[in-house]
Amino acid sequence: MLRITTSDTGTVTVSIPGPGDDGPATGVPARDGWLGLPGGKPDASSVTVSTTNVGGKNMAFAVYRAPEELPPEYNDVATAPMSLKVRFDGPSGTDPAISYVAIRVDRPPVIVMHGLYSNPSEAFGGFRYAIKNQMSGLRVGLPSYANAAHFADNKAQLGNQIDWFRADLRKEKMAMTQADVFGHSMGGLLSRIWAGVKATHNRTNYYEGDINRLVTIDSLHCGSPIADAVWLWRQSVGAVNSNLLAVIDHWLAKLGTPPDIGALEDFRVFGPAIDEITRTFTDARSHTIAGNYTISVDLCTPAGFVAEPFIAPLFCVAKFFDFDLTVSIPTNSDLLVGVDSQLGGLVSPAVDIFNHAHSGAANKQQVIDTCIGLLRTRPSSTVFAQGFPFGCNPPPYTPPTGTVPTLRTSGGVLISDPPPGASAPAGGTVAFGATGGSGSALTKVLVTFPGTMPVEVADPFTATLTIPSGAYGTVILTVFGKHADGSISTAERTITVTTTAALTGLTADPPDIGMFSRGHRERAFIEGTFADSSKRDLTAASRGTTYLSGNTGIVTVDADGWLTPVANGTTTVTATNGAKSAPVSVTVAFVPESDLALTGLGAAIVLFAGESAVLSFSAANHGPDPARPASVFVD
Repeated sequence: MLRITTSDTGTVTVSIPGPGDDGPATGVPARDGWLGLPGGKPDASSVTVSTTNVGGKNMAFAVYRAPEELPPEYNDVATAPMSLKVRFDGPSGTDPAISYVAIRVDRPPVIVMHGLYSNPSEAFGGFRYAIKNQMSGLRVGLPSYANAAHFADNKAQLGNQIDWFRADLRKEKMAMTQADVFGHSMGGLLSRIWAGVKATHNRTNYYEGDINRLVTIDSLHCGSPIADAVWLWRQSVGAVNSNLLAVIDHWLAKLGTPPDIGALEDFRVFGPAIDEITRTFTDARSHTIAGNYTISVDLCTPAGFVAEPFIAPLFCVAKFFDFDLTVSIPTNSDLLVGVDSQLGGLVSPAVDIFNHAHSGAANKQQVIDTCIGLLRTRPSSTVFAQGFPFGCNPPPYTPPTGTVPTLRTSGGVLISDPPPGASAPAGGTVAFGATGGSGSALTKVLVTFPGTMPVEVADPFTATLTIPSGAYGTVILTVFGKHADGSISTAERTITVTTTAALTGLTADPPDIGMFSRGHRERAFIEGTFADSSKRDLTAASRGTTYLSGNTGIVTVDADGWLTPVANGTTTVTATNGAKSAPVSVTVAFVPESDLALTGLGAAIVLFAGESAVLSFSAANHGPDPARPASVFVD
């Protein structure tokens, strides 16, 4: 909003200086911006308005809308100077007064949304570094959230981050309405869900929504048959032996890949969550990047673990149980998601297809370069589609096959090495040994350790295991045993992983977190730097990090760093590991939520031509600003 105070009554003309006039304008509206009157959508290069008396002062009001893109000479920075020409024509006989007002135009903040079994630094660490290096001063938000929960539990995460940026920029007297969003895997679906929320399309953004550009990377727009296969396997195991299912889920949770808290269920091709996404209208300017991994790889091999470290262990355990999940991998895919599903119905030029696997796709140089190019391309370009089309063609699905073994409750596998209370250095080795107990003879064992490929060990069930170089703190070694009668047994051993290099620093990413809704849970990624220059994820309590909230009346924090907002305010949560600590500034500012009740009407209204009905609403806001107007949408 532009507010001009004048010395007398008259008219004010605000214009964007053209080429040859003072100021850096290019004469291209998409690079210069637009002007208009309050209440309307700016679409002109100049606007004339009469002054009005406001509190005894003569004032004129206009609206400036920022351009779609910065001029090419500002490709490597996130901000560009602009100016507006202001002309005042006073009473007859007076000379016009002309002045130029300098303004600054910034690129929208970039928000990156991570996927299933991931976190911001893991999914977008290289991506963030590269784009900030290419565009100096660019603001990048990395929300972190429960990465295996239902879509519904996380659908507001993007909106919370956008609200945080708006509040933070307002402190700098900057106006922001939209953000550029890049989502990998599930992050792309959460972003698409937010793009379809009607309430985000309102007069503050000219009903264009919260998203300026939406780029999805290897996202499951039509679901993944892998999710259906894993879901079917779990259902099959649970139907035969609920105790065995509990063992599998417990093991996967220890690996950081819990299958039973929502997201995996939502990824199913034939599930209701995907169906709802593909039936929801979106108009955010969108581009998709897909992976078509042409390298043939067995997921139950070291090469498979490198390609897909999160899903490979699950495939190997299923195979150990004689259940083949690999038959459900789509032919043309990034090893997890079929290309057609990743494209989500978009076509060239709004798509790019590269030869990469699913995990780590956003950090591939080819993907990074493409995304930087998209940030430098105006959203109205044909490389961006106007939203995603309705519906989806379900990818082909071959159900997995196999049998479900029984779980031994006694006489199962026993771990002889390493002994209880064992410790080992990161990157070092530890001796492993197992025996069959007093039950049926042991025929083979599968040894699993977080951060490594499961290792199958044959009789005499001894091996030398290598500890991952990135391991630290308390880790769980899990062993599955297979017996001559076909039954399965399991055992665990806790190992303390150490390092000779001292911890020299602790950082929190992001260092500032905004929380805007009740029930919102988020945490920072805590990274430790050691004397040998190595870096490790120290976020979990098992890695020795403790957390303390400076004011539990504002935000609470659990043992693993998850924050829960309580009341409005700002406080500091401190992460400590040994003698090092890292602060996280947390601001809680609950956005008022509307509780709208439709009264006096039934569930459905039938009107014939010429008839009318009166809709009566009551509305109550819950938040710090009860006077804030609520938006009402009626379908």
